[in-house]
This record gives sequence, C-alpha cells and structure tokens, in this order.
Amino acid sequence: MPKRNLPGKNILIDMQSFRGHTYSMKKLRGMTAKQTLFVQEYLVDLNATQAAIRAGYKPKNAFQTGAENLKKPKIAELVQEALAERAERTGVTQDMVIEGLLKEAKLYDEDASHGARVTAWTNLGKHLGMFKEKVEVSGKVDHEHKVSFPGLDERLAEMFPEDPKDES
Repeated sequence: MPKRNLPGKNILIDMQSFRGHTYSMKKLRGMTAKQTLFVQEYLVDLNATQAAIRAGYKPKNAFQTGAENLKKPKIAELVQEALAERAERTGVTQDMVIEGLLKEAKLYDEDASHGARVTAWTNLGKHLGMFKEKVEVSGKVDHEHKVSFPGLDERLAEMFPEDPKDES
C-alpha cells in the first residue's frame, strides 16, 4: 500500500485506507496528501474549516480552503462516496435520525431533559428549513454583467400586442 508523508507534519497517511473507508488508488490519483487527509478529517464532524486545520492547512485560511476543497470534483465525489458507504455500513438513515429527534422532543418523563427536548425541536426545525442562518456579505462589486436577448422585444410585442383601447 502506497504511503505518503504529509509535508511539514510527522504524520504517515495510508492513502488507500483511513478511518474505515477504502479508496482505490485510481480515485486518489492527482490528489495531494493534504487533500486526502482533508476528506478523512471532514468525515469526522462534517466541518470543513476544522477538517482543513486538522489536515495541516493554515488556520488563518482554513475557512476558505475548506470551502474550496469541498467544491473540487474529486474531493466532493470521495466525500459523497464515503458518506454513502457509512450510511450503508451503519444502517442509519435520515428517517431514523428524524424519528429519534421527534421521540426525544416529545419525551416528558423523569429521565427527560428540557435542554435535550429544545435541542431536538431545534434540529427538527432546521431540517424543515424553519431557521435560516443569515450570512452578511459586504464589499464592492467592481464589474457589471449585462445580458441581452436578441429579438426579445419583438417576441414580447407579438405575444402581448398593445390594445388600442388602452391608449388615451
């Protein structure tokens, strides 16, 4: 099994098998050791920023690096493949998770915790899209996009002819 040292770190990565997931060398071809480790670390908690840090990327750029890595087709494919394999291996489905949250949310006995109920209801609400996290983006746009549709005015005029009665 090919192994690579992670540059700048004293870590040896088994490039084919890590954290219970086995990859074909063909799928790993062209990926750096850091990228491979990023995939594995992302599977720990699905947090791209923390995965980037644990994979050896600079903490200062980890947020951006993590987001960029998840957009790379090879990395995205490996993550999806590993998540699907994990779901199959564990037998846990989204429905099971939601049923468990609903059961916890409705649990009112001496062993039930108010905090657990609130957390369960919150997670169910997030699943339904009730709580949107807002991200404020600021900055200056220094370019304009102009789109033209040749013939659109003519086609609209054909579709919606002016009514002579409406003109005063």
